[in-house]
Parts: sequence; C-alpha cells; structure tokens
Amino acid sequence: MTMDKQVPNNLIFSDSALRITYEESSAVNKTNRAIIISGTRGGFLSLANIVLFYVNDLQQEIHLHELPFVESSIYLTIQIDIKTNSNMGDVLAIGNNEFTWKLTEAEVDHVLASIHSLGHINNELHIDNAKIEDEISIYCVVNDD
Repeated sequence: MTMDKQVPNNLIFSDSALRITYEESSAVNKTNRAIIISGTRGGFLSLANIVLFYVNDLQQEIHLHELPFVESSIYLTIQIDIKTNSNMGDVLAIGNNEFTWKLTEAEVDHVLASIHSLGHINNELHIDNAKIEDEISIYCVVNDD
C-alpha cells in the first residue's frame, strides 16, 4: 500500500509534525467515534500541500500514515470516490485500525482549504457536518507545544 510518486521536499515545512489516532468514545465531535489529527501548523500546511499534489497527479489513494512527518497508530487513507455523497466525505472502518476517508474531487478542495486554515488562523477543525452519532468523524487540532 505505498504511494506511486515521491513527494517533493519543497512541499513539506521544516516544523511539520502530525499525530493520527482513533478514539471509540470521543467527546470532540457530534459522533462517538473520531479520528483525531493533531500537530503543528506546519504539519497541517504540509498535509494540504501533499494531498493536493497527489490529487492533481490523479492519485486515487493517499496514505496519510506513510507521510514522513506523520506518526500514526492507525492506517488512514484518503480515497477519491465519485460516488460519495456528503459534504466532507465519508470515513469508513475497513479493518482493525484501518480507515478510508472517501472524498469526491470537489470535497477534497473544500476539506483541504479548511485543513490549510489550520496552518494560519484556526486552532481546530470539526469535520462532522451532517454526521449522525454512529458514524466516524475527523477532528483536527493545532498543538504546537
């Protein structure tokens, strides 16, 4: 499950660091279950840069857990899927500690603009719009400590 193309180093900020975890009983979003992405502002800017790089290169799957500045206790893959019909994509559990975040190309632009804002202005991002309690949501938080 490796990505086909090497990421250019100029897309990664020097202070990039992200941590990805999964919580069954999370209190951060409207849903009980959440994937939590925490890290530096540079990490979120780099994440936005790299995902856009792969999407523009028509890569259908982007494995976030394989990025060099990501520490992850789960496997999280963004998958481009034209059949997804939600505002911020659908997160699916596909195995033990393995998740797929399905987004359309239009949703990718919206989600990445929101993630990019974590590099400059916002301190947190709740990706739980229109989700019901039993679904999995995403929560991003800046932690520059």
